[in-house]
Amino acid sequence: MRTNQHPLKDVAELLRKVVADADRRLEESVKWNAPSFAVRGDHRVTLNMSAKDRVRVVFHRGAKAKDSKGSGRLIDDPHGLLEWASDDRAIVSFCSVEEVRQARSSLRALIRKWIDAAG
Repeated sequence: MRTNQHPLKDVAELLRKVVADADRRLEESVKWNAPSFAVRGDHRVTLNMSAKDRVRVVFHRGAKAKDSKGSGRLIDDPHGLLEWASDDRAIVSFCSVEEVRQARSSLRALIRKWIDAAG
Protein backbone atom coordinates (compact mmCIF):
# COMPACT_ATOMS: atom_id res chain seq x y z
CA MET A 1 0.00 0.00 0.00
CA ARG A 2 2.96 2.33 0.53
CA THR A 3 3.60 2.57 -3.20
CA ASN A 4 -0.03 2.40 -4.29
CA GLN A 5 -1.08 5.40 -6.40
CA HIS A 6 -4.85 4.77 -6.40
CA PRO A 7 -6.86 8.03 -6.33
CA LEU A 8 -8.86 6.67 -3.38
CA LYS A 9 -5.92 5.32 -1.43
CA ASP A 10 -7.31 6.90 1.76
CA VAL A 11 -10.53 4.90 1.28
CA ALA A 12 -8.53 1.71 0.74
CA GLU A 13 -6.40 2.34 3.83
CA LEU A 14 -9.47 2.86 6.01
CA LEU A 15 -11.17 -0.22 4.57
CA ARG A 16 -8.04 -2.24 5.23
CA LYS A 17 -8.17 -1.22 8.87
CA VAL A 18 -11.92 -1.84 9.19
CA VAL A 19 -11.58 -5.33 7.72
CA ALA A 20 -8.51 -6.21 9.78
CA ASP A 21 -10.22 -5.07 12.99
CA ALA A 22 -13.47 -6.94 12.22
CA ASP A 23 -12.29 -10.33 13.40
CA ARG A 24 -9.08 -11.47 15.08
CA ARG A 25 -9.10 -14.69 13.01
CA LEU A 26 -8.22 -12.72 9.87
CA GLU A 27 -4.69 -12.87 8.51
CA GLU A 28 -3.67 -10.19 6.03
CA SER A 29 -1.68 -10.81 2.87
CA VAL A 30 -1.66 -9.58 -0.72
CA LYS A 31 -3.86 -11.12 -3.40
CA TRP A 32 -4.49 -9.64 -6.84
CA ASN A 33 -2.16 -6.76 -5.88
CA ALA A 34 -4.41 -5.68 -3.01
CA PRO A 35 -4.91 -6.42 0.68
CA SER A 36 -6.64 -9.74 1.23
CA PHE A 37 -7.76 -11.41 4.42
CA ALA A 38 -7.81 -15.14 5.09
CA VAL A 39 -8.83 -17.48 7.86
CA ARG A 40 -6.54 -20.51 8.20
CA GLY A 41 -5.17 -19.82 4.72
CA ASP A 42 -8.57 -19.53 3.01
CA HIS A 43 -9.15 -16.05 1.62
CA ARG A 44 -12.54 -14.61 2.53
CA VAL A 45 -12.37 -10.82 2.04
CA THR A 46 -10.26 -9.02 -0.56
CA LEU A 47 -10.05 -5.37 -1.53
CA ASN A 48 -10.35 -4.64 -5.24
CA MET A 49 -8.89 -1.37 -6.51
CA SER A 50 -9.14 -1.92 -10.25
CA ALA A 51 -11.64 0.92 -10.73
CA LYS A 52 -10.32 4.43 -10.14
CA ASP A 53 -13.61 5.81 -8.76
CA ARG A 54 -14.28 3.23 -6.03
CA VAL A 55 -12.74 0.60 -3.81
CA ARG A 56 -14.57 -2.70 -3.60
CA VAL A 57 -14.66 -5.11 -0.71
CA VAL A 58 -15.12 -8.57 -2.19
CA PHE A 59 -16.62 -11.28 0.00
CA HIS A 60 -15.70 -14.69 -1.41
CA ARG A 61 -14.91 -18.27 -0.53
CA GLY A 62 -11.45 -18.50 -2.05
CA ALA A 63 -10.12 -19.11 -5.52
CA LYS A 64 -11.68 -22.54 -5.98
CA ALA A 65 -15.40 -22.89 -6.62
CA LYS A 66 -17.41 -24.32 -3.77
CA ASP A 67 -20.63 -26.25 -4.19
CA SER A 68 -23.39 -24.00 -2.91
CA LYS A 69 -26.14 -24.82 -5.40
CA GLY A 70 -29.60 -24.74 -3.94
CA SER A 71 -28.56 -23.35 -0.57
CA GLY A 72 -29.26 -19.69 -1.35
CA ARG A 73 -27.20 -16.71 -0.36
CA LEU A 74 -24.45 -17.47 2.10
CA ILE A 75 -25.56 -14.84 4.64
CA ASP A 76 -28.38 -12.41 5.26
CA ASP A 77 -27.62 -8.74 4.75
CA PRO A 78 -29.96 -6.76 7.00
CA HIS A 79 -27.87 -3.66 6.27
CA GLY A 80 -28.47 -3.76 2.50
CA LEU A 81 -24.80 -3.23 1.69
CA LEU A 82 -24.01 -6.32 -0.37
CA GLU A 83 -24.33 -6.63 -4.14
CA TRP A 84 -24.55 -10.33 -4.91
CA ALA A 85 -22.45 -11.66 -7.81
CA SER A 86 -23.56 -15.20 -6.89
CA ASP A 87 -24.93 -16.91 -3.78
CA ASP A 88 -21.42 -17.16 -2.34
CA ARG A 89 -19.78 -13.99 -3.67
CA ALA A 90 -20.76 -10.44 -2.80
CA ILE A 91 -19.31 -6.96 -3.20
CA VAL A 92 -19.59 -3.64 -1.39
CA SER A 93 -18.28 -0.52 -3.13
CA PHE A 94 -17.07 2.65 -1.45
CA CYS A 95 -16.29 6.00 -3.08
CA SER A 96 -15.36 8.06 -0.03
CA VAL A 97 -13.94 7.87 3.46
CA GLU A 98 -17.28 9.17 4.77
CA GLU A 99 -19.13 6.23 3.19
CA VAL A 100 -16.75 3.84 4.92
CA ARG A 101 -17.18 5.60 8.26
CA GLN A 102 -20.96 5.43 7.98
CA ALA A 103 -20.92 1.72 7.14
CA ARG A 104 -18.07 0.69 9.47
CA SER A 105 -20.05 -1.19 12.13
CA SER A 106 -22.38 -2.84 9.58
CA LEU A 107 -19.40 -3.88 7.46
CA ARG A 108 -17.63 -5.42 10.44
CA ALA A 109 -20.77 -7.36 11.37
CA LEU A 110 -21.10 -8.67 7.79
CA ILE A 111 -17.46 -9.75 7.75
CA ARG A 112 -17.89 -11.75 10.95
CA LYS A 113 -21.05 -13.40 9.59
CA TRP A 114 -19.27 -14.18 6.32
CA ILE A 115 -16.32 -15.82 8.04
CA ASP A 116 -18.60 -17.97 10.17
CA ALA A 117 -20.77 -19.02 7.21
CA ALA A 118 -17.96 -19.58 4.69
CA GLY A 119 -16.31 -22.16 6.91
